Amino acid sequence: MRILFSVIITTMSALTFLSCQKEDNEQQAGWEIINLNYTGSLDDIFALSRDTIMILSKLDKTYQKTCIFESDDAGKTWTQRCFDKLEIGGFGSFYCFNHLKIFAGNYRSYDGGNSWQKTGDFDGAPMYFFNAKEGIAARGGSIYKTTDGGMSSELAFDSVTYAGFNFIQFLDNQTGYASGGVSFDSYNSGLIVKTTDGGNTWQPLPDKFKSIIGMSFITADMGYIIINLHEGSVVETYKSGAELLKTTDGGNTWISINDKIYDEFYIIPFRCYFSDEQHGFLCGSGTSGSKILSTSDGGKTWKEEYAGTSSDYLLIKMAFTSSKTGYAIGNNGLLLKRTVY
Repeated sequence: MRILFSVIITTMSALTFLSCQKEDNEQQAGWEIINLNYTGSLDDIFALSRDTIMILSKLDKTYQKTCIFESDDAGKTWTQRCFDKLEIGGFGSFYCFNHLKIFAGNYRSYDGGNSWQKTGDFDGAPMYFFNAKEGIAARGGSIYKTTDGGMSSELAFDSVTYAGFNFIQFLDNQTGYASGGVSFDSYNSGLIVKTTDGGNTWQPLPDKFKSIIGMSFITADMGYIIINLHEGSVVETYKSGAELLKTTDGGNTWISINDKIYDEFYIIPFRCYFSDEQHGFLCGSGTSGSKILSTSDGGKTWKEEYAGTSSDYLLIKMAFTSSKTGYAIGNNGLLLKRTVY
């Protein structure tokens, strides 16, 4: 009886060990390079679904063409459409309502980028559309709303500061946040505003911020921002770094989670994404190249998942289709996909 009991305990322990080992192995992730056979800069990325990804290159290597890449099989294959640039410098960003209806700069396409129509004064980045007609765009420190697909727009908010908006995120058709800022010489100021009526009106959040260089909300109440800790003057920089802050009450109050990211990894993050309260990602660049970091404890600690080895390939943006699958883009045609093994 004792021998049988010992065998059962040993077997259960072995199964537990194998289960834990399997779970650990399943959490191992890596970023693989996807070769698009393209050397222009990739400037914006949009995830329409788990399978459909859209990428914008505002200018190819000839500086004469704008290109759009689309994958409908989770990055396995890509189609490329290029057309004569419509603006000097090309589009800075775009918003895809679906794979046919695309808004970029002050142009829109309803056929996947094959033809373009110039809109009115609805020219901004970032953008967000509730449907094919109703949308929000930021231009500098102002926010505009359109109800006719960008042919006209009305001013919804004006910050009257040097700071400009870099991020817009809606959690539903009513609640959204916009944030950004500016940092140069000795000036460093950020702003974040909130709407609860679908973008018709916006209210600045109470705290004073330095420039916000990343934002990710999980719910209408819970979210994260990254602020730039730069301090300096015209002739020198006194301090570099970034700090991760968290709110659980819709932006009324914020707590510091981590201000040592630069000290540990030597990057300034410029994009963040949290899939839940514990799991998130940062993308940033430093003197040694670009890195992607991940956390599983709400941002208290981070680990390196990708490290670029050359300043010739710097990451610009990232987008996630699930809590485990994401894409990152950069200059010289750099495209990465995160895979969990």
